[in-house]
Amino acid sequence: MKFFKLFSCIALIGLSLSSSAAEISVAQTQLQAPAQTNHIIAYFSARQNGKTTHINTADPQGIYRVLISKSSEGYLVQDFFQANHQAQSSPVLLTDAEDLDRFQVQSAVGEILLYNRNGQRFNKQVYDKDHDVIYVAGYSLHGQILLEQEVNPENGITHTKLWHSNGTLAFELQSNSDMQLIDSQAWRRNGKAFNSKTCFSDRSLDFSSAAIDPCVLQLKSLYQKYEKLWETQMQ
Repeated sequence: MKFFKLFSCIALIGLSLSSSAAEISVAQTQLQAPAQTNHIIAYFSARQNGKTTHINTADPQGIYRVLISKSSEGYLVQDFFQANHQAQSSPVLLTDAEDLDRFQVQSAVGEILLYNRNGQRFNKQVYDKDHDVIYVAGYSLHGQILLEQEVNPENGITHTKLWHSNGTLAFELQSNSDMQLIDSQAWRRNGKAFNSKTCFSDRSLDFSSAAIDPCVLQLKSLYQKYEKLWETQMQ
């Protein structure tokens, strides 16, 4: 599976989901789906230049997708690394048959866990019935949570927590859909809180809007560090 960007406002690495794509009912798409289950239905290339694409034959360093089952709810699929047959994702429900051979799925429902080639979980995502991402979490190579983000579908408010690599809480933020902060708290790596008067002074999460703001600088630094970490684990 491809992964949604972890900060909706800052664009961290994650499974990509297009909520604007036209929805196709299961009844309409079942005729396009394979008749058999528990077999390989698609191959994907090794990741190159940040992309994974659908291919016709297996790539030794790529990924393959298995159709586990199909029902009135949709198609339960799971992705695996070709090289060692380790799971690349947990089973995930897709409601659109066109997603069966599409790495960048648009119709996921429920929870997805994502793994690197060593079998370590590094990402968790939850999609609602409308295929919108409502929860994302990112983990270190040792299983420590580094980022957690939850979106309230009723009002669009996003609650984000971000940790330093030593386990100290770095940020706890609430923001709206316009990337404006509603509430914020920030801590340095040593656990000392930032001065609230100088932290996110313009109440924006836009990196370019407050280049000398100490909280923005710390947030940008962690973003770049973790983006690299999660991108590496997708290789």
